[in-house]
Amino acid sequence: MISEKFRNILQEQHMISREQFQLFPSAGDRVYWGNVPGEVRKLLIEQGEIYAGYNWPIVSACMMLEISRTGSFDLCDETYLKRRTALGTLVVAECIEGQGRFLDDIVNGIWAICEETSWIGIMHSEEADLPLGQGYSLDLRAAETGSLLAWVSYLLRDELNNMTPHITQRIELEVKRRILDSYMGRDDYFWMGFVKKPVNNWNPWINSCFLTALMLVEEDPNRRMEGLLKFIASLDVFLESYHSDGGCDEGTTYWDRAGGALLDCLELLKHATGGFVDLFNEPLIQNIGRYIYRAHIHDTYFINFADGSAKINDFQSVQAFKYGLLIHDQNLCSQAANQYRLKSVKFTQHPWFPMLRSLSEIKYYPALLTENSAPPYLRDVWLDGIQVMAAREHSGSPSGLYLATKGGHNEESHNHNDIGQFILYSDGNPIIIDAGVNSYNKKTFSDQRYEIWTMRSTYHNVPTINGVEQHHGREYQASSVVYTTNEDYARLTLDIAPAYPSEAGVREWIRTVTLNRSSPASVTLLDTYDLLSTKNALQWQFMTCCEVKEVRSGELFFQAREGSSVRMVYPSDQLQIMKERIETKDKWMTKVWGEYIYRITFSCLVEASQGSFECVFEQVAKTDKL
Repeated sequence: MISEKFRNILQEQHMISREQFQLFPSAGDRVYWGNVPGEVRKLLIEQGEIYAGYNWPIVSACMMLEISRTGSFDLCDETYLKRRTALGTLVVAECIEGQGRFLDDIVNGIWAICEETSWIGIMHSEEADLPLGQGYSLDLRAAETGSLLAWVSYLLRDELNNMTPHITQRIELEVKRRILDSYMGRDDYFWMGFVKKPVNNWNPWINSCFLTALMLVEEDPNRRMEGLLKFIASLDVFLESYHSDGGCDEGTTYWDRAGGALLDCLELLKHATGGFVDLFNEPLIQNIGRYIYRAHIHDTYFINFADGSAKINDFQSVQAFKYGLLIHDQNLCSQAANQYRLKSVKFTQHPWFPMLRSLSEIKYYPALLTENSAPPYLRDVWLDGIQVMAAREHSGSPSGLYLATKGGHNEESHNHNDIGQFILYSDGNPIIIDAGVNSYNKKTFSDQRYEIWTMRSTYHNVPTINGVEQHHGREYQASSVVYTTNEDYARLTLDIAPAYPSEAGVREWIRTVTLNRSSPASVTLLDTYDLLSTKNALQWQFMTCCEVKEVRSGELFFQAREGSSVRMVYPSDQLQIMKERIETKDKWMTKVWGEYIYRITFSCLVEASQGSFECVFEQVAKTDKL
C-alpha cells in the first residue's frame, strides 16, 4: 500500500533531519513541561521519586539459565523489565520537574542497560543458554530498549551532555549497532516479512521502534533514507496480511501491539516525511482502528478469541484516542475515553516503558477526561475476513444478550483450535466463555503448543467427535460460511467438519448460531451432522465462569456473577451431562475468572449417522437465584 503510493515519488528531501524532529518537546522546553496539569505533575514526579537512589537490579546468569532448567522465564524477564520501567519513569519525572535531581539515577540506568551483553528478551534468544555478545539480533525487547534509549537521548540531550558527552555517545553507539545495524544488515527476520508471510504484531511493533531510533539517533541522510524505504517495504507486508475488514486474528488483547503499533508507525512516518506520507484516509487503516470498538462487549470485557484475555484492564486508551482523532472517528474517541475513565490509576508504568505512548498520555490527558465517553455498543458486527460475528439485543446498550461467534481457520496468529467457537454474555457479563490463555511459557510458541489445555478445542464451546478434537493447520477451517442479520435476528451458519482430521469420521457438521431479538430474546445453537458411521461418540463442551445447576430435566441455570442470569434448555432424553471444575491458578487467568471455571460436557446417548443437537439460552430475571 505505502510503496505503491509513495515509493517512486518519495525523495530524500521529504525526510526531516534529526534536528527537525519535534513530535514532542525535549526537556529544555520549560513552557511545555511547565504547563502539564498539576495532578499529572504531582503523580509523575512522585513515581520518579520511588527510584531515587535506585539500586539497579542485576540480571544474573542463573536467572537466564532458569528457562532451560524449568521452562519459566518470569524472574529473568521481570528483572530485565524493572530496569526499563525505572529508567523511563525517572526520565519523565526529570522532564516535568526540570531541576536535575533525577539525572544521576538516569545516568546509572542508561549505563547499566548499555552494559547488558544482550537486549534480546530471554524468551526470544537465538542462543541456547547465555548470550555471548557475538553479533546482535533484533526482537521485541531489544527494539523497545533501543527506542527507549533513543528517546532518553533526545529528551535530555543537553542535560546529559552538560554532565559528559560520553553518555549520549554511548547511547548512540549501542542503538546504532544493536538496532539500526541489526535492522539494516538482515532481511531474514521472520517479522520483516521478506522471507515469510504472513506476519504478526512483531512487524509494526519492531518497525515503530526502529523508525524511532532512526529518526532520533541516525544523522547520515543517506542512511536515514535507506532505512525509511526498508521500513516502508516491511510495513507493507503487515498491511497486506490484513483483510479489508481490519479484523485482528491475534485477538483483541493484541490490538494495541498490532493496530496500535501500526498507529505508532504511521504517526512517526507522517512526522518523518513532514506530512508527505499520510495514510489515515485509507479505508483499511481506518478499519484496523475501528476493530477495537467493534469487538467491545461491555466495561473492560472484549471478544477474546485467540490469545486474548476476556478483560483488557490495561486498555491502551491513548492509542485508541489518537487513532480516532487521526481517522476522524467519534466512536473510537468515545471508546478510548470510556476505557480511560474506567482505570482507577492513570499513568500506570509500562514494563518496557514505550516512551511515545507515555508522552502521548501526558499530552492528551485533558482531552481524555472531557471527551464524550459513551461506548458505541454496535448492534451488529461482521468481520468477513477473519469470519467473526458479534450481535447484541439493543444498539447503544449493553443490556440483554450478547453473542459472538467465529469461523476462520486453525493457523491464525496466536491460534486456538476453535472453529465454531461462540461466547454469550448477559447484561454485559460473561455466561458462556472463551477461557483465554495462560501466562506464556516455554511450550506456548513451540511444537508443544497444543498440549496446553487452553489451546485445545475440547476446552472451547465446540464438539468433540468420536473422541477426536480439532487439529491445527491452515487446512483445518470453516467452510460454507453464511452471515445474515436484520431487525429480528443475527445468524452465522458454517460447516465446521473441515476443522477435524479424517479420523473423526465426519462428512458434514453444520453449526448455526442465532441471536433472536424478538421478545423474549434468546440465543439458539443448532448443530446438524452427517457422520460416516452409525456408531458414534459425540460430546459438546460449554465453558462457563458461572455457578451451574440443573433445575429440572433438560434445563440448566447459569448464575451470573452480576446482572441477569441465563437458562439453557436442551434435549435431556438424548444427552448425559457432566460438570467439571477447572482450576485457573494462573496469574493471567485469575485476574479475569478467579481461581476456577467450569466445563459442562454433554455426551450423546443416541448412535446414528445423522442427527442434530439444539439448545436455547434465555435471560432470566436478576432476582432469580440458584
